[in-house]
Amino acid sequence: MTNKALTVPAVALGTWAWGDSEAGDGYFGSPLSESGLREVVEKARSNGLTLWDTAVAYGMGRSGTVLAQALTGHHRSEYQLSTKFTPQIAGEEIAELEALADAADIDTRGWWEHEM
Repeated sequence: MTNKALTVPAVALGTWAWGDSEAGDGYFGSPLSESGLREVVEKARSNGLTLWDTAVAYGMGRSGTVLAQALTGHHRSEYQLSTKFTPQIAGEEIAELEALADAADIDTRGWWEHEM
């Protein structure tokens, strides 16, 4: 854990439909392949985007894992992740967050939870 203040970019790239094409045609008729998503990551990074937003409900439950695969090869210090937590599906969300952390090789000791 660090005591440095977290600076959060003003813009995040959402991954709502990332992973859904594995279960069908994808939302809005736009299937997103692994290589296509990797291209999105590279283009976004080259334009200064470093904040990625995901959630367990995104991509039919696969968004986080697909995002982690697309970020493979990028050092963890080069990007930030944002997600949501819904108490009604807490068990599923914890499993997805652990899968995301595992796939992206993220140290979860610095994670925190905030309830509203």
